[in-house]
Amino acid sequence: MAVIGYHVLYGNHEGVLTENQEYKGKVYLAGSYEVPVNGRYWTGFDRMHPLDGKVREMAWSGVAHSLIAELGVGTVTASTLQLGLTVAVLMAGLGGY
Repeated sequence: MAVIGYHVLYGNHEGVLTENQEYKGKVYLAGSYEVPVNGRYWTGFDRMHPLDGKVREMAWSGVAHSLIAELGVGTVTASTLQLGLTVAVLMAGLGGY
């Protein structure tokens, strides 16, 4: 999970503008731009920005969300089972049932 999370949070993506666009007084010329994610989560991007909006969709795709969610659930399940086994062994050692 750490590898996937690191790749998503610190990757660079190429945003391509097919025409000049203006956003908040700044003109972005048509062309290709390398945009870093810089550790931003899904909500840390400006969706209206011509480049940030596109990079947000690339970095935090449905695949990235689902992999992190599935691996997170698996980690919690494994931890819970280990805790349950530890408590059962402890109770058996103390003379419980």
